[in-house]
Amino acid sequence: MRVMPSVRRTSPAWTRSGSVDQFRRMILLLETAAVLEARAERADHPTQAATLRRRAEQRLREAETIRDVLAAEGAAISARRTGARTPIRQGAFSDATSTGRPGRSSSCS
Repeated sequence: MRVMPSVRRTSPAWTRSGSVDQFRRMILLLETAAVLEARAERADHPTQAATLRRRAEQRLREAETIRDVLAAEGAAISARRTGARTPIRQGAFSDATSTGRPGRSSSCS
């Protein structure tokens, strides 16, 4: 009877080096920047809008720095976006109905 040698799975270097936390931080920074940008769009006062945009840009720069470090460690990260920022989904949820289906009503006769 032949015994199969155990196959040891190896993970990429960037996951072994504790960079998973950095990846999560990068995602958080990108999401926060998108929220700040959306708030800036809704702001009534120009000074407040400028402050929110400046904070969003700071977070984007920090996320880009983390992305560069992760890429240097061998993480597979998609190319940088040069266009629009991550859109905020508006109206993602519809009003609840008693049947759980939008646009239908449950009427018992």
